[in-house]
Amino acid sequence: MAAIIPKNLLVEVQKLPPKEAIEVFESKGLQVTETAEETAKAVEKKLFAVTRSVNMAVLQDIRDELKKSLADGQTYATFKKNIENTLAKKGWAAERTVTLKNGKVKKVITTPWRLKTIYRTNMQSALNAGRFERQVSNASDRPYLELVETLDSKTRRTHRAQSGSIQPITSQFWKSPTSWYPPNGFNCRGRTVALTRAEAKSRGIKIKRPGLLPDPGFGMNPATDFFQPEKKDFDPDIWAAGEKMLVAKLK
Repeated sequence: MAAIIPKNLLVEVQKLPPKEAIEVFESKGLQVTETAEETAKAVEKKLFAVTRSVNMAVLQDIRDELKKSLADGQTYATFKKNIENTLAKKGWAAERTVTLKNGKVKKVITTPWRLKTIYRTNMQSALNAGRFERQVSNASDRPYLELVETLDSKTRRTHRAQSGSIQPITSQFWKSPTSWYPPNGFNCRGRTVALTRAEAKSRGIKIKRPGLLPDPGFGMNPATDFFQPEKKDFDPDIWAAGEKMLVAKLK
């Protein structure tokens, strides 16, 4: 008899690193197949690729600002101010005001929030890619998928409108470049549920809002498409260093 997976388990493990996610499944008495292990390795590989891309992007921004500083003959103080503004403007870091012990107010650059968002989104994408592949392999028994969004005050209007859509797993609804397979935006909390033909028929096979698109920059099925940096956007030596870092991480 197959083990019953709690409804929220798959949602919860999406928040964990691959190895910890597997440990959760094992602790629940569920068998971790070879496919799941391969998925975990794929997740790690993609996350290393994302880390490389982010590091390269930050380095390129700093170098571009330094080139500008040298060309314009700027002082270090001006360069420092400009690079902090550049990093904050592009979302690599955020500026906030703090009050020191002596009562003076100072502006400081805080933890780069964009890196956290990119990490969370790509972790979710990688885990969902593995889930989609498992759903495809089980399509003979459960050939339909339902989009299920967490519905509360934080849910985006478009995500709420599309929640409950049910389509065959082969439908264009789940395919790039207009795929509604989660994540459908940064910090998206959506998921999919595989359904039998009878379940899909009873709930109503439909697209809630035909023509409605996911958030800008999304719409790619995580199992078939993943974020990749463009070589043209980086200086040759930065690109080479990024590739070297990626190879070292995956050894």
